[in-house]
Amino acid sequence: MYRKDSYQNSELLTDRELEAHVLTKMANRLRVCKKDWEDKKTLVETLEKNMLLWSIFQENLTNGDCEQPDDVRLNLLRLINFMDTRTYKIMSNELTEPDSLNVLINMNNSIAKGLRSS
Repeated sequence: MYRKDSYQNSELLTDRELEAHVLTKMANRLRVCKKDWEDKKTLVETLEKNMLLWSIFQENLTNGDCEQPDDVRLNLLRLINFMDTRTYKIMSNELTEPDSLNVLINMNNSIAKGLRSS
């Protein structure tokens, strides 16, 4: 468990709450990048951080201690592959519109919502 805010609040977060919080935070950062599309430095930094987050999920899904059923793990790994592919397309300028971030934003928010409701 992790502290929500070690300076202001002593309430603890569960692992799922922390994951949901970080996914939501990254979705918000991506939303800012969508508005400030011309700031490519911030866009790339944010995309890299989002990829790092998803790579942590991938690592947890592929280690031997993962408690998820095989079909859930496989579906999540496919989703991670999709997220990586989409991110690379944005970073390589294959996708050049700000709306190309919508999928990443929506996926982060959807997974966060699912984590909060479970």
